[in-house]
Amino acid sequence: MNTSIVNPRLVDYFNLTFTQDDVDFIIPHLKEDLPLYPDPFLLWSSKVAAYRELHGQLLGFFDNVRSLVSSGRDLEAIEFLLRCQEPRELGLEYALGSKRGASLGRRLARNIAELF
Repeated sequence: MNTSIVNPRLVDYFNLTFTQDDVDFIIPHLKEDLPLYPDPFLLWSSKVAAYRELHGQLLGFFDNVRSLVSSGRDLEAIEFLLRCQEPRELGLEYALGSKRGASLGRRLARNIAELF
């Protein structure tokens, strides 16, 4: 590893030859904890059938929210969104000051519903 790099990336540490432009995932810095999110378009274009199925389920989820809102059931749509909680194991940092899982929060759920 090149010890002169102040904030090395994973590829620097393991002397890997590919760059960010070569891959379709984030190459993280080792001294930072970046929030990462699944890209639904990468799921859709995956060669793995199970990932493409997840993309369909994700679209179905948002179609359900759209359907609730378009039929005047905004509060149901918001409650539906509020039941979504990040699994603790993911650690995407939706909980303030913690890496444990948390729900979206009422304001964000309302904002998402308003998009529809």
